[in-house]
Amino acid sequence: MEYAEWNEIPASEVLIVEGVGCGAETASPYLTFLVWVEAPKELRMRRGIERDGEAFRPHWERWARQEEAIFGANRTRERAGLVVEGAPDVPHAPEREFVGRFAPVLGF
Repeated sequence: MEYAEWNEIPASEVLIVEGVGCGAETASPYLTFLVWVEAPKELRMRRGIERDGEAFRPHWERWARQEEAIFGANRTRERAGLVVEGAPDVPHAPEREFVGRFAPVLGF
């Protein structure tokens, strides 16, 4: 396996790391706060295909299966301190507002 180049990130007060594995239980000692963004499976697939093109559908289908296994094994959603609705039916301005709920898991 070949990895991308190494990137040095300067120290800062806030660092947001995004990706399937960033909520893994093994990463817990390094997390201050975990956010889960939720949307229906069909909507997530549609957004991915619209962005990446139909040629990526087999990859998206494989990734979806892998994500489901990773999230289940790591209880990622259950451990999140904030759940954000990625397809809210509540009226809001998506460019500056989000719809979510706090979970008492992390005591925030």
